[in-house]
Amino acid sequence: PKPSSAASDVYKRQAGYSMKTGIVAPSRQELEPFLKRCENVEATKRSGFEFFTATLFDKELVCVICGICKTNAACATQALLDGFDVSRVFLLGVCGAISPSLKIKDTIVCTSVAHHDVEQSILTQNEPRFASAAFECDKTLLNAVQRAELNGLPYGVKLVYGKEVTGESFVDRDGREQIVAAHSPLGVDMETAAAAQVCALNRVPFLALRTVTDTPFESGLEVFGKNLASASEICALALYETLKQL
Repeated sequence: PKPSSAASDVYKRQAGYSMKTGIVAPSRQELEPFLKRCENVEATKRSGFEFFTATLFDKELVCVICGICKTNAACATQALLDGFDVSRVFLLGVCGAISPSLKIKDTIVCTSVAHHDVEQSILTQNEPRFASAAFECDKTLLNAVQRAELNGLPYGVKLVYGKEVTGESFVDRDGREQIVAAHSPLGVDMETAAAAQVCALNRVPFLALRTVTDTPFESGLEVFGKNLASASEICALALYETLKQL
């Protein structure tokens, strides 16, 4: 029997027919520092989202500004997979530090991501029944980051490897203790786990890079806003160096 369209798409991605790389960022401010390093940039709109096709290191890229919050991130990621046949996805942006060991402008290379505001059994005991409520980042893409690090990263780029969590609201001081008790993550944001969940459902490898704008010691929307531009620049550099290795 002829395979379904979805099954065929998965087979093609796994077989390597499409080598397009998808990049998901919550805002123009977070995407622009990376996009300015690309060539042949062309903008288009689909499903209400702004997409940019581009090239870098002879690789085809498709970038999308997903907007803030989990539903937007999930919708944009699915539109990216459906409309552009990408074979891997990078999730790019900034975050708040939960771990007190992190400093502003440290970049978290996410080894796994999870929702901090969703009961785990909802994901594992109900359709579509994920094997785990934490979504593991792709080892091949993680290895590319590690190779970039070994080859020497630009000044100011410091990588830390660990877990990221996602929720629907900005985390200031309230709520940090509960998140630490349940997940012990390095950082928190409002999009990554939702986009990762869509990638996992479609069996598309993904990796998230998130650069810290605020910490337990320097927190709040004012601190976030002050560091957004510089943190986005550093995250763009980390992705740029990673793509060199693929």
